[in-house]
Amino acid sequence: MQLMEKFELCFKMPNMEQESYLIADLLDPQEPDLNWDDDDCLRFEYHYDVLPNSVFSRFLVRAHKYISQKTYWLTGVMLAHENNKALIKADIEDKKS
Repeated sequence: MQLMEKFELCFKMPNMEQESYLIADLLDPQEPDLNWDDDDCLRFEYHYDVLPNSVFSRFLVRAHKYISQKTYWLTGVMLAHENNKALIKADIEDKKS
């Protein structure tokens, strides 16, 4: 598990009685119902010539301290810091995030 953590493939789940890890590439591909209102949000997209599958899963592992209410799936995550929230999604087929 330490090697997987080192290569940003997983992270230790906080506040668990038993030692547990989340492996980002094994998350459910289905986006949950988020109840997210994006009418008054700053929106932008990054477009890539090539977007490897591992980029988003490594991002999720790096940003795990900011995950809001365990809201994550294979290609998305909701982050929170202080009074700010961010919804981040990757579209591997369209090569954008």
